Amino acid sequence: MKKISLIILSIFFALNVFGQGQINTKSFILQDFKDKITKFVETGNIFFDQVLKAEVNSRWYLSPYEFCSVEDFNFYKEKEDYYFILLTENIEDDSQTFMHLRVLRGGKEAKDGIEKMFEVTNIVLCPANNEQGRELVYLPAFIDYLQQDIEGIIQKRSKFSKIFSFFKKERPNLKNKEFYFAKSDIDKDLESSDFQENNIQILDSDQVDSIFQENRKNAICSYTIRLKDESAGSSYYKFLIGADDKKIYYFKKFRITKKHFGFTKKEIIKLL
Repeated sequence: MKKISLIILSIFFALNVFGQGQINTKSFILQDFKDKITKFVETGNIFFDQVLKAEVNSRWYLSPYEFCSVEDFNFYKEKEDYYFILLTENIEDDSQTFMHLRVLRGGKEAKDGIEKMFEVTNIVLCPANNEQGRELVYLPAFIDYLQQDIEGIIQKRSKFSKIFSFFKKERPNLKNKEFYFAKSDIDKDLESSDFQENNIQILDSDQVDSIFQENRKNAICSYTIRLKDESAGSSYYKFLIGADDKKIYYFKKFRITKKHFGFTKKEIIKLL
């Protein structure tokens, strides 16, 4: 038994050292992030680009920034003087496609395509070719997430440690919060009356989005990202986001089953 324990500890130590090496290398590369210009690449969708500009202008603090066209991106992408944030179509391991906000570093490797560029971080935003409209409402939270994640990497707070999260079950701090779930985000037939807690409401998505936009104090709003032509086995994403602080408190990828889609009663109770 002692020998097995020693083997497990040895593996854990080796993986941890490897993970720290990875994050430290990334951290070293990003030491210039705050000094270099971050170029936000416009999509060509006038409405999305207007919202993006407004939110970046009001929220971005981590580095000097400017906006550029796709043509400008293609011209500047091989230059190490810039970082870029752009919306790209990402095909996942199940051949399903979602749009991700990606932070990339300029460099010579870009001549071989975007996928060869050094990626700082990314986060899923919406389905590809099926914008829900809600992604524009929650865009402030995604912009804040990118900045916080980049700061964490610079300060060497490793995402790699999440692999070992089974040693310590961590839950988001959601005490004294009011929860607003969109009907389209929850499991079928779930109603507010299913909960004894009086701090949970199930509303139309427009109502939930309005609560988020009015920055209601202590409000937590649901947001899911799902494909239009989904079926059992399709991937989707669940979020719980603070209305007043625009903080992503909960973010997880799931697969649709024949029985369930969206937030379930069991899951909601577990989060409280």
